Amino acid sequence: FLADADGSLLSRNPEGLAIDKWNNSILVADSSNNRILRINNQTANYTVLDNFSFNGVKDVSSDSKGNVFFVAASKLYKYDYYFDTELAVFDFVSFPGYDALKPLHGVSVGSDNLLHGSDSVLVAGYGLNKVFQLNNDLNAILREYGDGTPSSSGLYWPTGIDFDWTGNKYIS
Repeated sequence: FLADADGSLLSRNPEGLAIDKWNNSILVADSSNNRILRINNQTANYTVLDNFSFNGVKDVSSDSKGNVFFVAASKLYKYDYYFDTELAVFDFVSFPGYDALKPLHGVSVGSDNLLHGSDSVLVAGYGLNKVFQLNNDLNAILREYGDGTPSSSGLYWPTGIDFDWTGNKYIS
């Protein structure tokens, strides 16, 4: 759980956490309350992006411009820093093999050397046994990792992903 300074409960089931180093804040995927929290590191004040249609937010990340990315059910969302504007949505529900009982999990935004330093987005397709790399605008899949079969030689229900500073990708 996550509590406010006065001890009041902010989140019962935070499923994802990201450091927004560009805005000196922490992003929390608050799954139980179907929302994202942004907590300022200096003041501990927080901003809430809630929309009950998000339905089980699993993970959160941000890009170098402060935009917020998160996964909920079959969708990958991109919002502006202020949580005012939905900038993009990518829906995986039409992918062959998608299973609503095994939703998307991890999301990470980072610089990929293959893209010459531009931000791209990785999302773990838990039920699809794949990881997808999308462009920052979420309108194109750049690459798929895994063949879709849950096996010891492939990706088996990936849940966590990240980039390192050189562009390498890590998948759990």
